[in-house]
Amino acid sequence: MKNQIARNSDKPLRPLKEGRRLPELALGRAGRLRADGEPIIDARNDLEAVTFWLMERAGSSQGTKDSYFLHVERLLLWAAEVKGKNLSDLSVNDMSDYRNFLANPQPRDVWCGPRAPRGSDRWRPFRGPLSPASQALSMNVISSLMGFLCAAGYLRANPMLLLRRPRAQRGLQQQTIERFLDEGLLAEIASTLDQMPVKNAAQQGEAERDRWVFVLLTTMGLRRDEVVSHTHGAFERRYRPNGTQWWCHILGKGNKLRVIPVPRTCIAALVRYRKSLGLEGLPPRGDETPMVKKLRGKGGVSDTTLYRIVKALFERTAQRIAADNPDGAERLRQASPHWLRHTQITSQGNLGVNMKHRNKSAGHASIETTARYDHAIDDEWHQDMQRTPLDEWVGEPSDDAVLPSQQYG
Repeated sequence: MKNQIARNSDKPLRPLKEGRRLPELALGRAGRLRADGEPIIDARNDLEAVTFWLMERAGSSQGTKDSYFLHVERLLLWAAEVKGKNLSDLSVNDMSDYRNFLANPQPRDVWCGPRAPRGSDRWRPFRGPLSPASQALSMNVISSLMGFLCAAGYLRANPMLLLRRPRAQRGLQQQTIERFLDEGLLAEIASTLDQMPVKNAAQQGEAERDRWVFVLLTTMGLRRDEVVSHTHGAFERRYRPNGTQWWCHILGKGNKLRVIPVPRTCIAALVRYRKSLGLEGLPPRGDETPMVKKLRGKGGVSDTTLYRIVKALFERTAQRIAADNPDGAERLRQASPHWLRHTQITSQGNLGVNMKHRNKSAGHASIETTARYDHAIDDEWHQDMQRTPLDEWVGEPSDDAVLPSQQYG
């Protein structure tokens, strides 16, 4: 088989090269699906074609680049290690096998492991089997890649088009988003922030930064890459007959610009944060202060640092409440910073904010996506279904059989 990659089985898997460049692992100069003639992109092999797609589709969003790269990296490693193939050699059957592999990566010790530096022998492509939602996301990214390469005249066929989606995945878009934190846990996180030590300047700086990050993500629902790629100059003051308004200009996913209202709570937190940095309270037009500034040195925090800030805050809160609220502690340990975006969209729905307004603020491509955050409908549905013809005969369940309403609070 041409371009087959033989694996040295006594060595651990290695990640693809850093810098978002694909390796000499799968050049695929003559794959079975390569189209005749010259493509309309400047790509002589799979390496260059995928790199072009990555830069074109991800745009300036580092978070999107990282996410897309993760899915492509996993596919290319699997293709080489398991199938001995390049990207342009993969068939419909191969894609079906890969989808099954995502649900159960085997051998587990080769493919799965805890988070580790990419240069470490402990690094693995997966942390474990992917959930149905994550499987669907991965396959969607790959489908986008293959479709792009076909449209560019690089591939003559897209094997993803003939791959039937599992019934469970076909229903994922209708499922309600459950990865959010309720008001009880938000209050616990706020208490953790209030209790942070502030005995010296370094501690004060960390406390004020963490407080700002929590308020910003929870009230604005921004993605991490949107936070780290913007400055305080994104905030704009408008004067209206009914008072002053604040809006925020965000260049988000897909290089789409949205201008969204800023809650008064967020402005109050911004003023406090800026004063802790020695700046005037309200940002002037064109202010170049990073949205979240580094504690030491110039510039703003990275996407990775922002992730660690929030995860550390969740962990401190989980440790503090574990004895009295083990379920809440466990939920916090499962949560990622993106849960705060879900929380903002969900809480607005619970507060009766107009669906169209929520959709525009979130930057969702469709109103159906925003609707997945509406838990009030599910709650009403659940309450209605509690009535049965056997209620009087069976009676009420014991207290320990019904989860309290503040399970995570």
